[in-house]
Amino acid sequence: KELEGSLKARLLSADSTTLSEVPIREIMRSLEETQGVHAVVLDGIVTQRLVDLAEQKGAKFIVGIRSGNLTRKPTSLKIVLGQ
Repeated sequence: KELEGSLKARLLSADSTTLSEVPIREIMRSLEETQGVHAVVLDGIVTQRLVDLAEQKGAKFIVGIRSGNLTRKPTSLKIVLGQ
């Protein structure tokens, strides 16, 4: 709820500590550079590229507004979509 309308993304550790908060357009670079990401929370669309990178980085959750055309949903990653 905090990110709603902000067009930002937040990377969280397993204990819910914010590792990084960036504008959505920078989420891929930030995720690539950040270690220990457990969850990605964003005020935006969950894309296949984001899902693939989050899985590669070992994230367990992605929370977003809605999803794009996801052709592959990894079983190791839970995708939660808002309204």
